Amino acid sequence: TRWTLSARYDLRRSQAGSLAFKTSVAQLGRTPTLEELFGNRGGVHGNRDARPERVFTRDAGFVGAWGLRAGGVLKPSSLEAQLSAYRSDADDLLVFLQNSAQTSVAQNIAAARLEGLELSVRAAWAAGLGADLAWTRQWTKDLGQVAYWRGKELPGRPHDEISLGLSLERGPVRTFGELHAVSSFYLDRYNQTPVPARGLVDLGASCAFARGTSDFVLECRNVGDARAQDFGGYPLPGRSWALGIRFHVDRKAGLP
Repeated sequence: TRWTLSARYDLRRSQAGSLAFKTSVAQLGRTPTLEELFGNRGGVHGNRDARPERVFTRDAGFVGAWGLRAGGVLKPSSLEAQLSAYRSDADDLLVFLQNSAQTSVAQNIAAARLEGLELSVRAAWAAGLGADLAWTRQWTKDLGQVAYWRGKELPGRPHDEISLGLSLERGPVRTFGELHAVSSFYLDRYNQTPVPARGLVDLGASCAFARGTSDFVLECRNVGDARAQDFGGYPLPGRSWALGIRFHVDRKAGLP
């Protein structure tokens, strides 16, 4: 069974901006992916016995958008924000569990509960500065019948996850940076194998040319060369550099 129900209600609307209340309820199902069933050549082993997961989820929150008069260096010209809370009750939830030093496998958790808060903010300034902030606070619990795991936190689900991005655009040149921080989490269902908290910083710049249809991009990822692991325990890359070119295709160009 798969169905969704959503609603949105505007609480206040004016020329300066709007504030809306939104809520949704959904009963969802998801079949295992090919990677979960058969693995890959890297750190994921397949589990052909993996069962489809079923999730009943509810969320509610507020969405706001405001156009502000630029009154100074610190005051943004536009501001968007969203705050919501959610709860999901899952049967046969699929999670990746570490089964060796360098590999993980997808397994079903008979019953689980996930609750959390989500906040996102986007602001822009007349000088070309932009900022994006996203924060998620999550509480999880294993509700299966196995006494050793019941009541424990779900593996691979950190309490806090924060992303902060800044960008500055002047003419054809755009510079940007992003901080992605994750709190400590566990790799196993018994909560005996923790992964330390981490913070990764990416920096980069782009330069547009050919009348804005293309741009060069130079990016340094994981500037601090932090040694970290993903949610399956697999090591993440250290400091790396990337140089590329992007092309922008506008299908509407030339249309009347």
